[in-house]
Amino acid sequence: MGSGLDSLHDHTVSKNNNMKDFHLYINSAQAIEDALGVNYFTTSLELLKRTGLNIYIDHLVFQD
Repeated sequence: MGSGLDSLHDHTVSKNNNMKDFHLYINSAQAIEDALGVNYFTTSLELLKRTGLNIYIDHLVFQD
Protein backbone atom coordinates (compact mmCIF):
# COMPACT_ATOMS: atom_id res chain seq x y z
CA MET A 1 0.00 0.00 0.00
CA GLY A 2 2.85 2.43 0.65
CA SER A 3 3.06 5.03 3.36
CA GLY A 4 1.50 8.41 3.99
CA LEU A 5 -1.93 9.88 3.40
CA ASP A 6 -1.63 9.73 -0.39
CA SER A 7 -1.23 5.96 -0.28
CA LEU A 8 -4.07 5.63 2.21
CA HIS A 9 -6.27 7.70 -0.10
CA ASP A 10 -5.35 5.58 -3.13
CA HIS A 11 -6.14 2.41 -1.21
CA THR A 12 -9.48 3.64 0.14
CA VAL A 13 -10.85 4.84 -3.20
CA SER A 14 -10.32 1.44 -4.81
CA LYS A 15 -13.63 -0.16 -5.77
CA ASN A 16 -12.44 -3.50 -4.39
CA ASN A 17 -12.21 -2.29 -0.81
CA ASN A 18 -15.46 -2.91 1.03
CA MET A 19 -14.77 -2.53 4.71
CA LYS A 20 -18.35 -2.47 6.01
CA ASP A 21 -17.81 -5.72 7.91
CA PHE A 22 -14.79 -4.34 9.78
CA HIS A 23 -14.62 -2.20 12.90
CA LEU A 24 -11.89 0.15 14.14
CA TYR A 25 -11.96 1.00 17.84
CA ILE A 26 -9.88 3.97 19.01
CA ASN A 27 -9.83 4.12 22.79
CA SER A 28 -7.56 7.14 23.25
CA ALA A 29 -8.15 9.56 20.42
CA GLN A 30 -6.40 12.41 22.21
CA ALA A 31 -3.14 10.46 22.48
CA ILE A 32 -3.23 9.59 18.76
CA GLU A 33 -4.16 13.15 17.85
CA ASP A 34 -1.28 14.49 19.96
CA ALA A 35 1.16 12.10 18.27
CA LEU A 36 -0.03 12.67 14.68
CA GLY A 37 -1.34 16.21 14.83
CA VAL A 38 -4.97 17.24 14.47
CA ASN A 39 -4.92 17.62 10.68
CA TYR A 40 -3.23 14.28 9.95
CA PHE A 41 -5.48 12.42 12.41
CA THR A 42 -8.69 13.98 11.06
CA THR A 43 -7.70 13.46 7.43
CA SER A 44 -6.81 9.82 8.12
CA LEU A 45 -10.22 9.23 9.70
CA GLU A 46 -12.01 10.87 6.78
CA LEU A 47 -10.16 8.65 4.30
CA LEU A 48 -10.91 5.52 6.32
CA LYS A 49 -14.57 6.51 6.64
CA ARG A 50 -14.90 6.50 2.83
CA THR A 51 -14.27 2.75 2.80
CA GLY A 52 -17.37 2.10 4.88
CA LEU A 53 -15.24 1.04 7.84
CA ASN A 54 -17.13 1.32 11.13
CA ILE A 55 -15.08 3.65 13.33
CA TYR A 56 -15.63 4.06 17.06
CA ILE A 57 -13.73 6.80 18.86
CA ASP A 58 -13.77 6.86 22.65
CA HIS A 59 -17.20 5.17 22.61
CA LEU A 60 -18.58 7.51 19.90
CA VAL A 61 -19.53 6.20 16.48
CA PHE A 62 -17.84 7.92 13.53
CA GLN A 63 -19.62 6.68 10.42
CA ASP A 64 -22.24 7.64 7.83
